[in-house]
Amino acid sequence: MTFWLVGRLWRGAGPVQWALTAVLVATTALAAVVLLAMASVPAAFQSQEDRLAWTQFPRDWRAQADPEATADYIYVYPVVDYIADQRVTVVNVATHGEGVAPPAGIPQFPAPGETLISPALQDALAQHPEVSRRYGKVVGGITAESLLGPNHLMAVRGAREPQLDPVAVPITELSAEAAAVSSTTLTLLLSLAGVALLVPPLLLAYTATSALTQAHRRRMANLVIAGAPAAIIRRIVAGEALMASSLGVLVGGATFFALRPALAGLLVGEPAPFPRDLAPAWPLVLMIALGLPLIVVGIGLHTARSAVHQPLVSTITAREQTRSGWPAAVGVLLFASALTLGWAGIFTGTRQTLLLMALGGAGLVLVLPWLVRRTGQWMLTSRRPPLVLAGGWLEAAPWSTARGVAAASLAVFVATVFVMLNPTAVAAVPDPVIQQAPGTITIEARAASADQVSALVDDLRQITGVQAAAPVIEGTVQTGQHPLTTWIGDCRQIATAAELSEIDCGDSSAAWTTSAAEAALQDPALQVTGLAPATLRSLTAAPDPNEAESLPVPAAMPELRTAIAATDRPHLIIDPARAGLDVSDFRPTLVLVRTTDPQALAHVRTAALTTDPTSQVATRATSQKGYDGQLRQYYSIMLWGAIGTFLTAAAALFASALTGIVRRSTSTAVLQAMGTSTRTLRAAVCLSVSAPMALVAALALLVGISCASSLLYSLGSPTGAGLIGLWPLVPVMILATAAGATAALAIPKSARLNELPGE
Repeated sequence: MTFWLVGRLWRGAGPVQWALTAVLVATTALAAVVLLAMASVPAAFQSQEDRLAWTQFPRDWRAQADPEATADYIYVYPVVDYIADQRVTVVNVATHGEGVAPPAGIPQFPAPGETLISPALQDALAQHPEVSRRYGKVVGGITAESLLGPNHLMAVRGAREPQLDPVAVPITELSAEAAAVSSTTLTLLLSLAGVALLVPPLLLAYTATSALTQAHRRRMANLVIAGAPAAIIRRIVAGEALMASSLGVLVGGATFFALRPALAGLLVGEPAPFPRDLAPAWPLVLMIALGLPLIVVGIGLHTARSAVHQPLVSTITAREQTRSGWPAAVGVLLFASALTLGWAGIFTGTRQTLLLMALGGAGLVLVLPWLVRRTGQWMLTSRRPPLVLAGGWLEAAPWSTARGVAAASLAVFVATVFVMLNPTAVAAVPDPVIQQAPGTITIEARAASADQVSALVDDLRQITGVQAAAPVIEGTVQTGQHPLTTWIGDCRQIATAAELSEIDCGDSSAAWTTSAAEAALQDPALQVTGLAPATLRSLTAAPDPNEAESLPVPAAMPELRTAIAATDRPHLIIDPARAGLDVSDFRPTLVLVRTTDPQALAHVRTAALTTDPTSQVATRATSQKGYDGQLRQYYSIMLWGAIGTFLTAAAALFASALTGIVRRSTSTAVLQAMGTSTRTLRAAVCLSVSAPMALVAALALLVGISCASSLLYSLGSPTGAGLIGLWPLVPVMILATAAGATAALAIPKSARLNELPGE
């Protein structure tokens, strides 16, 4: 009976009712797509990690082999390489005896000098023939079971045991699955995105169901006159909301699965996962499929209370009941609490960020109605009819307007806080951690002997475009405060190769960093530790008690400007010749290279990987990418989530504006009868949408900057460099506003809502 009555209402509905129903279906579908996409991100990351789990050391320590007692084992050691600016995963393997069974996707482990490559790497090598032999002779391919995605550049390279033994542990079995993906930043971002993206459909459901109820109010009055009880009307409202939202969930689910190939690269980044990886857990799918319709039904029943209990009551205006100013006061209090907690630093890490964003977001939403009402009152002071009409509507119904723009405000707020807290996710801004000079290259060669490193340096100096190359012995000075990275070698060669133009080696034996480090280095008992012994030995071998382990720190030092947090620059340089130190018991593990021609980089990489397959070659660009690469993935997720929120907000704005038109149908008819033109009414509708949107965008940006700055206050001076990353939200915001303003097209049809249908 209920669904039959709903069908009758739909068949007799006019264009406004059909538009509102379509909005409800489309918004529920969009909400389902967004929630399914957010729920699938952890699953995609986990699938990628599981396929490459075999390249990592097994979590079960019993998988470690004893070369003295085990006949069959394997060494696995992955490194990162680049072809042009494309990242390549190179997995070095060396088998002993029968080795172990290869993982899915690897037909067999290659012999020394041979390699297996992925289809994407095969295409890259074809485009760059100068590096075609970098990884050895290609003898086969890698299938999808061992790749992160279809665009993953990967090579499995065969090596000799002595090449991997100094840096890898022999194992008897490969890891079958990776540890659960549990990144604090990812959890924080998805939690915030889930909350922010769930708010728009709820607000839109509120406005759309409210508008539908108003549009059907006269038909409900007919039912009451015919003797229908309130329970029937409630069931009609619930049935209408359930049918529309269920259809929306089905459409959204089908749309999500159809869009997975496009969403894979947008949500996860490169290398994009396979579309099948975007498969959220079934419990989450069921929660979304059942939860969204139930929530929409609950909201529909809530918004229809007045129409159910008093269906015959009609109003001339759409003025909301006057509410006290306590929500705005609470919002200001929450915002002040967020700033205070940020400055005080009572909590740390994720908890502090979550709490601050929760307080700031809640305060922002609670303040919106008060601001909308004040904006409307200011617009009422104008003499222009569209401004006066729009101001009157905003002043009369601030809560309805605030619900329409709340989703957009939360999207701007979350995005602003994220880029303020993580500016390097947006662009390579100055950062104290990565200070490597442009045009310089570092080569970590921990599995190469001293003779091999010396030969590599000679080869590098012969490459066209290489200006300088210097071997470095790496060590650390433990001062009790900050560990100081120490480079030992020819000071002039190091300064030239690393482009440390701020130091002058002169006749000094060393260089220091800050005044605090200078004071610490005055201790004559300090030693340089962590030095690699001259003789290569197995990673699992016991250290030789007779080997030298440290060097004394010389006293005379000029200043070297290096941030104490830097990980790729030295805090201390020691010239052993000038300091009178014997370093023959240690071997260099770092090679510094300075180039004048970008084309030389490819040849440097090839030379390094030929000498030591486990070497890591880094430039400033790759170091920065390695430091903030995952942050950039999260930035991509956040940005597309914000854009998705704005798409939902566009529907919310449309429904909110259309709701206002439906509620004001009587007063609109009076205005038209008095001679007000349709053009003026449409202009007023556009202003009632664009003014609140501009207001909340500016407010959300200001609140986000304030909250993030308070959180960064104890860590140093906040930077707004990351705010440039918000530019994609500007055109989306304009489109969302335009979409909401299209509700003005319904002005000529709204008068028909006052006609009593002959049913």
